[in-house]
Amino acid sequence: MLPSFNTAGPLLAAGAVLAALVGLGCGDSFTGVRRQGAQGGSGAGAAGAGAGASGGAGQGGEGGAAASCGDGKRQDGEVCLGTPVTYPSGAADLSSLALADCDGDGDLDVLGVHKDTPGLFVLRGDGKGGLGAPKMAPLDANPAWVAAGDVDGDGDVDAAVAYAGSEDFLTVVDSGGDCGFKQSSKLTYMMGATVVRGVVMADLNGDAKDEVVASADEFLKFWVGGSAWDKNVGPAVPGALAAAKFDGDMDVDVAFVRPEGASATVAHSSGSGFDALYDGATGPSPRPVAAGDLDGDGDTDLAVGLAGAAVSVLLSDPSGTALTAVLPDAPASVAAEQVALGDLDGDFLLDVVLSGTAALVEVLRGEGLGKLSPAAKATLTHGGKALGVGDLNGDGLPDVVVGGGGSISVLVTAP
Repeated sequence: MLPSFNTAGPLLAAGAVLAALVGLGCGDSFTGVRRQGAQGGSGAGAAGAGAGASGGAGQGGEGGAAASCGDGKRQDGEVCLGTPVTYPSGAADLSSLALADCDGDGDLDVLGVHKDTPGLFVLRGDGKGGLGAPKMAPLDANPAWVAAGDVDGDGDVDAAVAYAGSEDFLTVVDSGGDCGFKQSSKLTYMMGATVVRGVVMADLNGDAKDEVVASADEFLKFWVGGSAWDKNVGPAVPGALAAAKFDGDMDVDVAFVRPEGASATVAHSSGSGFDALYDGATGPSPRPVAAGDLDGDGDTDLAVGLAGAAVSVLLSDPSGTALTAVLPDAPASVAAEQVALGDLDGDFLLDVVLSGTAALVEVLRGEGLGKLSPAAKATLTHGGKALGVGDLNGDGLPDVVVGGGGSISVLVTAP
């Protein structure tokens, strides 16, 4: 159960979207590019030209689709995306999703929202890459962003939902350990804001319970121990959020982009709030952001999707006080609305996954030192406003889940 916070207003359900993939055999088609001379291990990582062999079904990245992807066998240094398997999402057009195990069976499930449908949609994963039929938990109007975590430390997944329009609240709802997300568990957190741009859940103070953080107007809004707080991070307003440890302490910090300021910022958590802000320059019009170690040095870095179909990589130092851009920005085929990270080729370096309003998902392969190169892309039957990366079939490699246009597509990576 969720703790009894002092709340006002209606209680609403929150959701995160997760997607599952159908397992593909060697006879199924894959698309990708093999990087010759790639090396495993952390550190500088792989280097080499993208001389991919012709052949293989689907649409390959630069250099052509690798033949090994066509037979479903991934070679070293190669990203192989399976043919998209599409499921109905239950919503008209998902705007946000998250992956989480909301029924405790060890398999990732999908949670998603769309602002025109007042509900949290749940699709349970079967552990083999498959998804069940969508079920809806009611919400208030205009749900636009969803994140998953555990605000009360009971081991059950909780979902936080922020709303578009003029709504000045967000809601948290408990899965109950069975993906139920019942109305009786819903709590409302008052925002006192008019324009919300993102939401994450993270343990800001090391108490093994997640806090909810939202970017709204010129503030970071957050709730610790049931009390509402805010941090003025203006004048340039914050946009999309990512949570990770940047400075080596036990508290999780929060990074965000400034769409009007061509920059990204890391806000260090003090355990009860945010006590310092550190900025780094990005390319123009930054949109989504994801956090992870992109150069293999053990520090947390940022990947930022740009409106002009490119990705800015900002490398952090061990103290998390300096963000240095890797130039030039990496070109992409997708004007990203969403960005996610995962080691899709098993070389111990993070790759960057992009999706947007176009019916296309793209993977840029991490080459080490923050460098990215085209690795794979796949055509969808719908746009990709919502994106998640996680291991849906238990083979040890993360898979790709893309939501949009009333559908969720799952692309399994070849083991």
